[in-house]
Amino acid sequence: PPTGLAASHGYADDIYVTQGQETSVGVTLGEATGQQGQLVISGPRQVAVGQSISLYAFLFNESGDSVFGAAVTWANSNPTVVRMDGSGEGVQLTGLAVGATSIVATSGDLMDSIVVTVGDANAPVASVEVLPSSLTLAVGDSTGLQAILRDAVGNVLTDRTVGWSVDSSVVSVLGTFSNYLVIRAVAKGTTTIRASAEGKQGTATVVVQ
Repeated sequence: PPTGLAASHGYADDIYVTQGQETSVGVTLGEATGQQGQLVISGPRQVAVGQSISLYAFLFNESGDSVFGAAVTWANSNPTVVRMDGSGEGVQLTGLAVGATSIVATSGDLMDSIVVTVGDANAPVASVEVLPSSLTLAVGDSTGLQAILRDAVGNVLTDRTVGWSVDSSVVSVLGTFSNYLVIRAVAKGTTTIRASAEGKQGTATVVVQ
């Protein structure tokens, strides 16, 4: 992790952290668009009835530098679905009823909007998706898979028990973390990994070369 930040072994924010190891990513920089700054809403796009999420407005000037302290105004198109509390650069949304609402943040001439959906935290699992759905490994490689559980309207469900089925002759299980599975390729071959929850199942194909 960057200097000053701590990260423990395991999954954090959908990234698998291995202590002592490093990796790098490529960044593509586009050409300047000539726009006079930008406002971006950051935060979850989904909340369950009775639960809360936080949204933040980040402002950037025409050079791409962060701007702090600017006045931000928020609008909620459907207050019967979510209650919005707070002001300034951050607000809190609390789910009131199943549905969707548009959240708009403005600062001067800058504006951004997102759609927040509200689901039922107790809704049954309607589908299970394993990501990635297919991958190719070499013997000795390790990787992680994630099971995404959704209700009938597509909202992601959490705090559900996920069962995994793995062909141990091709891959071995290094660990499970909630709806994550970490595997290591041990022999050449092709296998199907299955994730199941509440009678629904999703699969991923793993090829070991």
